[in-house]
Amino acid sequence: SRVDPAAAADFLAKNPHHADADDYSVLLENWAAVDPAAAESCIEHLDPAVLKQRVFAGLISGWLDADRDSALEFVVSHAADERLSKAIEISAMTLFSDSKDEARQFVSDLPDAKSKDLAVDQIAAYATGGVIYSRKSLDASEVAKWLMTLSADLQERHLGWVIHSWREADASSAKAWVDSLSPAARDQVVATDCLAWRFDEVQQSVETGLQRSEERRVGKE
Repeated sequence: SRVDPAAAADFLAKNPHHADADDYSVLLENWAAVDPAAAESCIEHLDPAVLKQRVFAGLISGWLDADRDSALEFVVSHAADERLSKAIEISAMTLFSDSKDEARQFVSDLPDAKSKDLAVDQIAAYATGGVIYSRKSLDASEVAKWLMTLSADLQERHLGWVIHSWREADASSAKAWVDSLSPAARDQVVATDCLAWRFDEVQQSVETGLQRSEERRVGKE
């Protein structure tokens, strides 16, 4: 299909009983890598029954290699379509691996809370061991610092588990980073961190909560 994706698409169209979403996913990934416009046009003419999440994921995987800006524009403009869920996750992971600033902009450009959560959760999952059957991983410390540049609501939903993983890997560096934050930022991190502890870790959760800034506690007395 790399050699002649148009011919491959024509063959699949003429043999629909022998073609499934996986076939189109591979085809469109290869096609989009060399001719994104043609691959996008192919999507528009496919049977809706074939247009599964993995088909769009294949399209975007190849498209990101050929023309990242237009691929991201397509993802953002179609983000409300649940069939783009995997494409959102792939885009987020690709961007974070290459440029944290671009990943942050991508999250900002996504149109709603659900799509933003999908993108951020994918990145957080690779920092917390939440992606099974994958050898890929991200440094929890880098992801935690990146999450602190996002909106407060995204921090609240995703930061705790990443901090938790960082503490498990390197408690001293995690504590040093938390201690280096401003009082307000430190309180936010500690609060999300407490929410991430399991019930069998209540004592450690309480100890974490006691790290809340002295300035804030004194202000309440």
